[in-house]
Amino acid sequence: MIFSSKAEYGVRLMVELGRQDGDQPTSLKAISEAEGLPLSYLEHVVARLRKAGLVQASRGAHGGYWLARPAAEITMDEVVLALEGSIAPMECFVNFNPERVGVFARGRRRPGVLHEAPVDAGAGRP
Repeated sequence: MIFSSKAEYGVRLMVELGRQDGDQPTSLKAISEAEGLPLSYLEHVVARLRKAGLVQASRGAHGGYWLARPAAEITMDEVVLALEGSIAPMECFVNFNPERVGVFARGRRRPGVLHEAPVDAGAGRP
């Protein structure tokens, strides 16, 4: 899967925060320099991560950012979801309702059996 630069930078930012001491906040400038990422872009990324509750911040001369939870408890999925929203290829994967999903089997609708539908789209073609 190919991620956008926003997701890539967000994951890299979170990894860098995970490497830091939790005792002191880390400035975005330090992360920008360590990872070679544009500071202005990181400001937008970290704002979304903060809104999602993945990072915390403090202001001031010695301010910066730190992880809201231990690094081992934060998944890459959470980071990508916070930055990109749902990455499901179709709406039905996001709002799955087994009562509405089904395929016709011998003229009858069978709820929740989409997984039994043939996958080979080219079957029967010359």
